[in-house]
Amino acid sequence: MHSHDLDTVIDKIKDHFNNRELNYFFDEELRVFQFGIGTKKYLVVPKDHCVTVYLILPLQNNKKCDKIQEFLSRANYGLTLGNFEYDIRDGEIRYKISFLLPIDLDSVFENDLIFDSISICSLMCDRYCKGLSNIIFKDMPAEQAVKMCEE
Repeated sequence: MHSHDLDTVIDKIKDHFNNRELNYFFDEELRVFQFGIGTKKYLVVPKDHCVTVYLILPLQNNKKCDKIQEFLSRANYGLTLGNFEYDIRDGEIRYKISFLLPIDLDSVFENDLIFDSISICSLMCDRYCKGLSNIIFKDMPAEQAVKMCEE
């Protein structure tokens, strides 16, 4: 695993986002990028060796923890790129994907790995949000909801 200077990684991400005219906020204290595309909220968390992209799902519920946890466990089973996470304290549901930074840091941006990761998060949200909605609002069983999403 190769390590880079975090400030260099952050500067390259800022340049990449600016070149794509993405309207983002960078939290200097937390060192996290935040932005929205449509109704979807994203976080990009750079480290010296990897970048993690989160999509915070627009659904939050901590009253149906057991059903949501079962749904997410069933959905996560077999996923090859990323996974869902659930914060039982506040009901936040998010999709997370990470990638290691190669020695040639420029290749991350030439190959658009960050936006590929954003796209994967978005596609997974689109694929599974209806099932989550059916669990939260219609009391659909988790197994049935996942099957519906994966058909």
